[in-house]
Amino acid sequence: MRMLLKSASSIVVSVAMAVAVSGCRGYQSGSLMHDQVKTVSVGRVVNQSEDASFGALLRQKVVEELVRDGSVIVRPQGKAQATMRLRLLPYQVTAVASARRRGEDTSNRDRNTYQSEVFRAEVAVEVRLEIPGRDKAAVEWKRVTGSAEFSRLSDIPESRRDAMETALTEAARKAVLAVVEAW
Repeated sequence: MRMLLKSASSIVVSVAMAVAVSGCRGYQSGSLMHDQVKTVSVGRVVNQSEDASFGALLRQKVVEELVRDGSVIVRPQGKAQATMRLRLLPYQVTAVASARRRGEDTSNRDRNTYQSEVFRAEVAVEVRLEIPGRDKAAVEWKRVTGSAEFSRLSDIPESRRDAMETALTEAARKAVLAVVEAW
């Protein structure tokens, strides 16, 4: 009986190993970046948004994400095998939640009006990877987005700026993935 249990358990283990190995056949560990691109620079950001500082902030976030990802080494422009080009498109801020106006100073006719309380900041970024000396880009323009919500409870401009930073961080992460996982 022991012999039968031992052989049955070895068969089960063998089948489980075969299933596990065949299921991981297409898995690749490590970087998904193209073998020939080891270093990347981040070029100047074309900033089409209303805030001039958002272009520099996006560039900083992309560099941080490239370093965190670790697929390539970030180098100064002219010393890298490829250059990431970025375009920051105009951002959108939309109301996503509102609340009924109430209070002592609200007139009777205004008691059924609503005021926006929560907003969503959305950014769109286009990214392209160019290799110097080649006519065609290694990765053509791809659009990625980022978003974050903020409330009007505190200082609205400051809350909007914090939300834009969060949205730019998300867009930077997606831009890096769009380039690194293009192959």
